[in-house]
Amino acid sequence: MSFARQLLNLFRTKSLERDIDDEICFHLEERIRQNRVHHMAPEEAARLAHDQFGGVERAKVGMRAARVPRKSTLAIIGAAVLVCGLSLNQWIAMGHVYELREGITAPVPILAPTPHYTDAARLAKIQGVVRLQCVVRADGGCGDATVLRSLDTVYGLDDEAVRTMRRWRFKPALLQRKTVQVRIRVDMKFALR
Repeated sequence: MSFARQLLNLFRTKSLERDIDDEICFHLEERIRQNRVHHMAPEEAARLAHDQFGGVERAKVGMRAARVPRKSTLAIIGAAVLVCGLSLNQWIAMGHVYELREGITAPVPILAPTPHYTDAARLAKIQGVVRLQCVVRADGGCGDATVLRSLDTVYGLDDEAVRTMRRWRFKPALLQRKTVQVRIRVDMKFALR
């Protein structure tokens, strides 16, 4: 995770907690789904997934630590910012990612390729939707694409959705007539014809 992103996480504690809860939920659901593939009863699959995952609170502590910078690093960066003559607000704005809200003009896709159906997934007749999250950068590119809701980790559809999302291009989001980075969510559909 980039340092700018870690720094911004200091100021977005509520949404950071939501992100961590979503990620833990995703991982638990994925483990349950994988257990169910092996013909386990739903209760047994859930119990085993929780046992394999370990303590949720311990996992949250580790995830927070990975997403927020250490105090010693902040002190060094603070000194560097002062030396460079940037105001703290200018420095933070360079890496800030907005959520879509009132006052922000949403990015508009100008190139939205469709994902490739892998041969293995086609043979397995897997259909559905992969929910993705990405950051539309100020240059209109899509960065930091991640899966929020998985469809298939075995036959490559999740990976293909992420690869495709990274190729999308947008007319960037605007805030007060200035281009800004925004986080969006996209459902990528896989349907057999």
